[in-house]
Amino acid sequence: MREHVCVRCGDLLLLFPAENIGTIEPVFGPARFSAWTQRPRPRGAEPVLDVRRLLGALAPAAQHVVVLRWRSTDGARQVGLLVDSVEAIVQCYAGDLIDVPILPRRLRPMCDQVMHDPSGQLRLRVKPDVELPLDRPADRRRYVRSLVAMGPPP
Repeated sequence: MREHVCVRCGDLLLLFPAENIGTIEPVFGPARFSAWTQRPRPRGAEPVLDVRRLLGALAPAAQHVVVLRWRSTDGARQVGLLVDSVEAIVQCYAGDLIDVPILPRRLRPMCDQVMHDPSGQLRLRVKPDVELPLDRPADRRRYVRSLVAMGPPP
């Protein structure tokens, strides 16, 4: 059995292995997010990867969002991930996760398995030590557009 954190990103449900999530921080009220490339950045701003933008997920105009503190298994890489919400902590037993040979191009580098959700949707499992492909210029542009600066509330 492996524990996963199930998050919503627009119309997608993603499963992150729990061992890769350090903290889950709800962001209420007037948190400010701006393009990371914007100058000047707000004082004390930190880079956060907007997973909704990265995956091209349809994102509702959410009042409240969540930042997951993701880290690689060896602890060498870490980043904040902006998602719509944390849906549940899910226990995955043998046979729950199914290998998927075909996924849309935007999901292939991140996800490798799926699990059925009681709602009828599929939960896409994010690889434990996922590394984003940045070989193609289009992938690099999508990554840069997905980086946002999370500044302190005004």
